[in-house]
Amino acid sequence: MNKLLLGVLLAGLCLPAGAETYKCVVNGKVSYTNQMPAADAKCEAVLGRKSKGGNIKIDTPAESGEEGGAAKKPVDTTAADKEQAAKKKKADAEEAKKKEEEKQAQQKLKEQNCVAAKANLAAMKLGRIRKIDEKGEPYYLSDAEIAQSQAEASKDVETWCN
Repeated sequence: MNKLLLGVLLAGLCLPAGAETYKCVVNGKVSYTNQMPAADAKCEAVLGRKSKGGNIKIDTPAESGEEGGAAKKPVDTTAADKEQAAKKKKADAEEAKKKEEEKQAQQKLKEQNCVAAKANLAAMKLGRIRKIDEKGEPYYLSDAEIAQSQAEASKDVETWCN
């Protein structure tokens, strides 16, 4: 019996609560709130009391007699916050662009090194290789030196072309 009485009392307390719900669009984002909407937000009352004309009446702080908008409002973004967000977005875009350019430059360098490594390997496989010593005199590489140069050139191709 006590539980039933308690349940009835609690249900009775909930009925008179006539909270209004607002559907607000701020910066393209839709939100639902039971708090007084911001002045710059586009809001419409979803649940509210209707006036005689059938329109939904939304009380503003000035109309309801509250001082200085004492009603709870959603947090507004100020112009400074918006400007800071725009600067951050611009800085992030510039950083992403810089990273992309750096990535493209590294890719181009890798392609150039690959072409050079392949050309070097092809030159090593032509046969006798002639080089110039410190005195400026030409000399031919031995078979062992050619094999070693070909192995190094093959390693360079694997490094740059994969």
